[in-house]
Amino acid sequence: SIYCSDFLQYLNTTNTKLVHLYSTDFFRRCRNESNMLRNFTGMLRIAKECSSKRWYSYFTPIPVSNNTSFKTNSSPQVGISIVPKPPTVTPVRYWSQEMTQFGRNTMERPQFLTEEEHKDFMRVYLSIVEDLLEIPEMEDMKETNQWMESVLHYNVTPGKQIRGQLTAISYKYFAKRNPKKKNIHLSYILGWCAEILNACLVVADDIMDESETRRGRPCWYKVDNLGLAAINDAFLLKTIIYQVLQKNFKDESYFPKVTSMIFDVVYKTLCGQSLDTRTSLERKMEMYNASTLFASYIKYKTSLYTYYLPIALAMTMAEINDPTLFQEVQNMALGMGHFFQVRDDFLDCFGDVEMTGKIGTDIENCKCSWLFVTAMQSCSPEQKKLLMENYGQREPQKVSVVKNLYNELRLEDAYCRFEEQTYNQIGAQIQQMSNELPKSLFFKMLHTIYKRSK
Repeated sequence: SIYCSDFLQYLNTTNTKLVHLYSTDFFRRCRNESNMLRNFTGMLRIAKECSSKRWYSYFTPIPVSNNTSFKTNSSPQVGISIVPKPPTVTPVRYWSQEMTQFGRNTMERPQFLTEEEHKDFMRVYLSIVEDLLEIPEMEDMKETNQWMESVLHYNVTPGKQIRGQLTAISYKYFAKRNPKKKNIHLSYILGWCAEILNACLVVADDIMDESETRRGRPCWYKVDNLGLAAINDAFLLKTIIYQVLQKNFKDESYFPKVTSMIFDVVYKTLCGQSLDTRTSLERKMEMYNASTLFASYIKYKTSLYTYYLPIALAMTMAEINDPTLFQEVQNMALGMGHFFQVRDDFLDCFGDVEMTGKIGTDIENCKCSWLFVTAMQSCSPEQKKLLMENYGQREPQKVSVVKNLYNELRLEDAYCRFEEQTYNQIGAQIQQMSNELPKSLFFKMLHTIYKRSK
């Protein structure tokens, strides 16, 4: 009853348009209580019914334009996201036990933007959509414009917005002196370009992996039986990025550089996706050095566009041109991306679907995941034979064989050891970074990965 009271108080005393539940203090206190976990899941189900098909939020719709928006039955309305104010992170001079505890004990995941900043960030998104709907040359494509609006709303805003917020906050760190409002606004636009890129890749990835859910809802290609027609929507999202850049940055001195940077990262990310897709289709994992394949796939598919691109865009906006600093940021981004992807792989198999919002399919799709790589390094010849016979098969019985083998090998324990070691290693590396780089920003990034539940 105490937990339930806290939950209701959390909702009733928050006078905001949107309350994100995410990984709340309430859930963390319930997660080790089996009975309370069931009760909490039930409450989430009720919340889902009251929240316009988004189980993790309550919100009031905000008009996105003067046009009548086309929306499918599954399309979400757009709201301004407001989360409980994150703890203030001050620059850290020593990688101490105190800083370690900050990351471990923070009940709400550290957010890159404050409440007010995030309101402004969401308003910028709405203005971007409105601008896209008002392109003069596209006036005779009203229906397509309305469809594009639905594509954006369904796929861009519901995510964690890591890349967009990271771009925005990074610019404030690198600008140092009080940046002009215009430049802050532009950094938010660049952040949304990073988010639209992520949406493009997610839409395509879900089709290739034949995934069922994403963020607690059907994958875009599953909405109203859209199917392979969603491929064109992925292309559409990619080309929207250039439209946004051309509209807002064509007169800025750094326009050619940020444009080149974005599409260079797009190219490398798609190469990583190609590697991931082809190895999954071949289903011949024994042909590859699994650990080498895993490292390459993480570098190109995940790390560059998730962590390097947002910071590099902010540095370019702030007119930082030192190549050694860019290289240092890229090195750190690769480590962060590795940590992020390993956590993602772990959650795919061992995560709570109610929290992750998606049903894991790495085993069925023969993914070169961290769990598979670790299992290959740990198992006996008999276990390896069993793994290779059942991995990459869609039959539930064979998937269960792999999961049982993971449990025999105690991969959950192995992951916990990896997580602690990597958390401390990256923390120590941050301390060794150049003083010209904002170390507190990188600590924030690290804390958003550590023990994330989705």
